[in-house]
Amino acid sequence: EWRNYTQLHGLPLLPLLNGALGKIGDSNATQAFFVPNQVEKFLLEPASHSLIDVWTDDNKLNGYLSDDEFHQCSNINKLDLRTFISLLSNVYPIEWVDQPEVRLSSSVDPEISYPVNHLWVSKLWEYIVTCSNESEDSGIHLFENRWQIVPTLIDGGDK
Repeated sequence: EWRNYTQLHGLPLLPLLNGALGKIGDSNATQAFFVPNQVEKFLLEPASHSLIDVWTDDNKLNGYLSDDEFHQCSNINKLDLRTFISLLSNVYPIEWVDQPEVRLSSSVDPEISYPVNHLWVSKLWEYIVTCSNESEDSGIHLFENRWQIVPTLIDGGDK
């Protein structure tokens, strides 16, 4: 089976979750792309320009895009927690930067994958717990002083 992946460098063949095609590069390329799992796909939907679609109709293509050997010689990586946290800058509203607290909206469609509703926050916490259980080097401490992730109640409303 053909495995000379370096011949693909420079070609825009990576199906991205935003519908565009990303350019395959070597492992030192400035533009990196990431393979998310289903939860990461939901949580990072606004960062879809950096996420590879491994759920295409072509199972063989999905296999190549998920292949560690391909990742080693290209600008594709599995999504780790540190990268996940850095990609949250594409998700959180700009006006939330440096704010100690923000208000969630209960009137927002729960299917929207932004940090403005209960479903998104719930999925984020499930993700954090899962990552914390997988490794001591990952978990909630990586979020400290970066993003608003703790839901609270004030005056009977969500905050």
